[in-house]
Amino acid sequence: MVVLLSLLLLSPRIAAFPVNTTIAELQQSRVDLVAEAAANHLQSRSIWDILWSCLATIFVCSWVSVHPNIPPVEEGFWKVFLRRLELMMWSIVAPTMMILWAARQWIAAKTLTKMYQDRFPNSGWTKTHSYFIQMGGFVLYDGARPLEVILDPDKMDILLRKGLIKFPDTTEEEITDRTRGDGLSKALVICQTVWFGIQCLGRKIEGLPITQLELVTAGLAFLNGTMYFLWWKKPLGVRLPIPVYTLRHVENKEGLFENDAHFSEKGVEDIGKFFTRIFLHLDKQPSIKVGNSTEPIDIRGTIFQGSILTPIFQRVKQMVDSNKPGDTFYAYTQFGQENRVAIFTDVIGLTFGAIHCAGWNFMFPTHAELMIWRASSSIVIGIPMLMMLISLMVRTLRRRSCLPQKPSSAKLSIIPQVIRVLMFILIPAYLLTRLALVIEAFVTLRKLPPGAYEEVAWLSFFPHI
Repeated sequence: MVVLLSLLLLSPRIAAFPVNTTIAELQQSRVDLVAEAAANHLQSRSIWDILWSCLATIFVCSWVSVHPNIPPVEEGFWKVFLRRLELMMWSIVAPTMMILWAARQWIAAKTLTKMYQDRFPNSGWTKTHSYFIQMGGFVLYDGARPLEVILDPDKMDILLRKGLIKFPDTTEEEITDRTRGDGLSKALVICQTVWFGIQCLGRKIEGLPITQLELVTAGLAFLNGTMYFLWWKKPLGVRLPIPVYTLRHVENKEGLFENDAHFSEKGVEDIGKFFTRIFLHLDKQPSIKVGNSTEPIDIRGTIFQGSILTPIFQRVKQMVDSNKPGDTFYAYTQFGQENRVAIFTDVIGLTFGAIHCAGWNFMFPTHAELMIWRASSSIVIGIPMLMMLISLMVRTLRRRSCLPQKPSSAKLSIIPQVIRVLMFILIPAYLLTRLALVIEAFVTLRKLPPGAYEEVAWLSFFPHI
């Protein structure tokens, strides 16, 4: 580089090779390109074709593929619809958190299925049952009187040991009969996702440019495939739970689970529960011990100005470890499998970020938008990488007994304090950068290179939406 720079300064006749033409100039040749394509019988597409293909795939990935838990019986249509709309928003802005939720339910379903099949070999319990009980699918009834108790595996185990209920004899066909998703809907989702992948692959092979919106959609399509794999056996769209009747009259439902050591919170000493305890205090003001006094760290007042992020943190806490049956993001995670779930989610998040980094050298309308894309994609891939490093660090320190097993909310060690500060920074940063990538993907449609309007001819022979 020094030699080339010296030659450039010493020779006044050396000039730089002309840079690529701007998108504004390339747009000028759009009409000629379309005319040439028509003369040569080539396929051409419009912005509306790009929007239709991408929006159809985004809808499939964010609405159809998400399998929500069973809503409360008293909720009306609009409240259920708004809850589903919220899940759609999270699957677009923070899709890796949806993968975390799906992975937790998948791990629990595998373990529950094996456990119940070993304990009740003739019960016909399947993986669908294991998902159904996590969805809040079994509720306790005393005759015709609902006790308003959602049976999670812990509560059902207590009632079975006390002889208050018999093991549910509901068949898999009875559960699937309540679902609103059938084989045809699953086939349509898979076909649309595969078609979009073939479209992007075909453009790459032919050397045609891929738009930023198509790249963002490709990332969501990848997560859609992962989520559909994890939730393949989970019922979709179930509105009403199945009653489980008590074998004798129950006067007081609050006394069903009192003085039962099995139902008390289990002491899990892994990274998942450690991070859960960190998340449980994200909305509280941390403190650090200086000398003989404890001084607060005013994170909320100096960085985030208080309550704007509180609902977001509350939702993130539920996604990480919702332990209340019937919650939107509930998953039964009492098996010490959180380490595997965290690592799996981080790997998926790294792959998702790498897809966005594939647009590093894409053509953008302005240089500023190019820098925004590069910075945002770097953050989207960097945060999962940092979370994986933190997980490995905490796991190593926990094995070496360098961290307290049960830190209190008033006095945590310095490492949990640091992690809490990082959570306050990383969560809003990830959400904002994901939102920036989605917005930028739509904004760049105003000026596309002419090659983006060309279509691979053989794609027209594939049936698609």
